[in-house]
This record gives sequence, C-alpha cells and structure tokens, in this order.
Amino acid sequence: MAKPKRIFTDAEVEKILQLYQEGKTDKEIASSFGMPLTTYRSILEKNHQELIVTIKKSKQRPNSAVEKSLYEQALKGNIPACIFWLCNRDPEHWKNVQKVDVELPQGIDIIVKSAGKNKVETQAGK
Repeated sequence: MAKPKRIFTDAEVEKILQLYQEGKTDKEIASSFGMPLTTYRSILEKNHQELIVTIKKSKQRPNSAVEKSLYEQALKGNIPACIFWLCNRDPEHWKNVQKVDVELPQGIDIIVKSAGKNKVETQAGK
C-alpha cells in the first residue's frame, strides 16, 4: 500500500514562512518538522510549488537586512566588511586571487588543485 501524500497544512506553511523570515536554513526548518532535508524539499517540490515562490521572497527580506547592515558597516570603515562587500559586488576588480608565474623545464607537468578537482597542465613548447 502506498504512503499517503504529505502536504503541509496552512498552519505549517505559516510556520515555515515565519522561520524563513527569521533567517532559518532549509535544514533547520526540516529539522523543526522532524524530517530529513531531502524529505522536506521533496514535499515542497511535489506538492507546494506556489510555496517555493513565496519562500524565495521570504528569504530575500533577511538577506536584504544583512546586506544593508554590511553596507553600513563598510561605510563606517569596518575593513573586513569593506573587503567582503567589494569582493562580492565588484569581483572583477576585487577578487581575492593570487597569480603566480612559474618557469618550468621542458617536459615537466604540474597539477593544479582547485575545488577538489585536479587538472594536469603540460608546458608544451618551452
């Protein structure tokens, strides 16, 4: 026999939206309903498409408040706030990147590690 379809009640939907407005994460909200994150997301995707749109809007309010606070801190001279703001708002000019030029003898391969992936680069023609 198939399990009955799980749908959030109106009261649960209100609780979900309130938790998002408080800045809670998906995982925290799933936990408050006593279910794994995957189950929570599955219920939303299968039965509450309209709620997903509302959730995205609910997440914007606390994000906007933090963005405003970060901006205000940057204007007050809080150096980490300045750096964070600029690196995220103007990454072309403020990206935290180190560039290193290395001359290797011919035939030497180098391995570049980035985000858990390895890439072998061969210096051909040098």
